[in-house]
Amino acid sequence: MRRSIVWLAASAAIVVSMTAAAAAQAAVFKAAEYPAFISGGPTETSSMNLGFEGGLTANCEFAGFAGEIGKATSELRVSAGFAGCTAFGSSEGSIEANGCEFIFHPGSGSGDEFTGTLDIACPLGEAITVKGGACEVQIGPQSGLGPVSYDEVTAPEPEPEEPEEHDEVEASFEMSPASGFVYAKSLDGAACPLSGTGAKSDGVFGGAVDLKAGNIETFETIDFGIE
Repeated sequence: MRRSIVWLAASAAIVVSMTAAAAAQAAVFKAAEYPAFISGGPTETSSMNLGFEGGLTANCEFAGFAGEIGKATSELRVSAGFAGCTAFGSSEGSIEANGCEFIFHPGSGSGDEFTGTLDIACPLGEAITVKGGACEVQIGPQSGLGPVSYDEVTAPEPEPEEPEEHDEVEASFEMSPASGFVYAKSLDGAACPLSGTGAKSDGVFGGAVDLKAGNIETFETIDFGIE
């Protein structure tokens, strides 16, 4: 009888362990077909922005992302481009990716809502450069930034004679300075509001971006989501 109890307890422990492992399994981005072209840009109400010490910001009229996936993946790697930027109070700002890429991880969740992270990967010796007036900041490679909220947006049924819409993913950045990204203040010139040069760890990504998929040859939009 005692052996039966021990066996049952061990079996229950295995079941619990397997269930926990399944629950912890990372979600993946999925497209309706592969390979798929991935593009990202501002949502209808928001665009990605960067925040630094003292509430200083960098914002761009255009922040675009582009990549490709050959299968469902938990690591969506995209290159980035920025234009029409203001930074550190200067109307003549810029954000230069310098070959650095963003890697989105959907993390875990259920239904249409997931919580994950973001990585920055750069070529050896490179970093994202943010310039504005007499200020310059370098953002190097780092991982596990977040949280990032990923919401799968299901397209509505099209009205007669209306173009068909497709599912997409909205990534919203919910970082706080207390757990922000690391950056180096590399230039603090005259009239620059930065408090000197050196390393800081209170950088935040704010706003949101829409992530969409398209046919790799025609770029026609296809469904894109998370499972």
